[in-house]
Amino acid sequence: MTKSLLLIAALIASVCGLDFEFKHHDNKELNEVLQKINSQCPDITRLYELSERSVTGWPLTVIEISDKPGQHEPREYTFESSQNQSKI
Repeated sequence: MTKSLLLIAALIASVCGLDFEFKHHDNKELNEVLQKINSQCPDITRLYELSERSVTGWPLTVIEISDKPGQHEPREYTFESSQNQSKI
């Protein structure tokens, strides 16, 4: 799942004009990438933290990618992903 998240982050980063290096990203680096994507593309992304933390105590940051982030639209796909899981 982490590989798919990195690929999606790379694609979004590219669309948003950010450089992205394909390598192993630790939690801190991945969180920084998600924050950069959100700051460059605020109209299509939303960041939020889950109330739970990872087993190592790291906050789980989720990025939502949608034409209307933060709004539920019935019968329309959104993409939400955190450091360890993805949901479409």
